[in-house]
Amino acid sequence: LPRSLLLVVLSVFAQMLGEGVAISTIPLHLTAMGASPLIVGAATSAFSVAQMICCPILVRLSGCQQSRTSILRLCLAGAAF
Repeated sequence: LPRSLLLVVLSVFAQMLGEGVAISTIPLHLTAMGASPLIVGAATSAFSVAQMICCPILVRLSGCQQSRTSILRLCLAGAAF
């Protein structure tokens, strides 16, 4: 792995790890707040639906190398908030 990509790989790994923890704890938090099973399922599946809609758009936007890094930075910044 080139040294220049190490920061990017570690950033993406940290983001995906946090996302995995968040998506697996959403049902616990929602049931603790009294949500019905239908709401828990809808909230959990909303992530997959958003990914299914947005991924093709982001892939098309990141067609060239310069815009690819911009899109990656934008996605990581959006995941931070």
